[in-house]
Amino acid sequence: MTVEVTNQPPEFESTRYAFKLRENVDGSRKPVDLGAVAASDADGDEVSYGLAVGDRLRFTVGRRDGMVRDAGPTIVNVNEPPEAEDDEAATDEDHESAGAPNSWRQSRQRSLRWR
Repeated sequence: MTVEVTNQPPEFESTRYAFKLRENVDGSRKPVDLGAVAASDADGDEVSYGLAVGDRLRFTVGRRDGMVRDAGPTIVNVNEPPEAEDDEAATDEDHESAGAPNSWRQSRQRSLRWR
């Protein structure tokens, strides 16, 4: 009697999967579902999913359902002007400030203000 043990690997239902992420949407606050991959096992074994290569911080795959999700990074809207906070620095009177940008000017209160 000859016993042949075979364990066939699972096969994906498609040879290629492509997903799109809408502009100005990212998963940094809540993961965004992109779509699911699907596979079946000829031996009837349970299939589980995961990323073998790629950006595991950016994308996740549901272990049981194959749902591919975007988990970040934060997308910056390039169509909006950048925002900056006011900044201030002070120096002693009659003291040169090293490394201050050209656009910094000394005010009468002896402080440097960004203008």
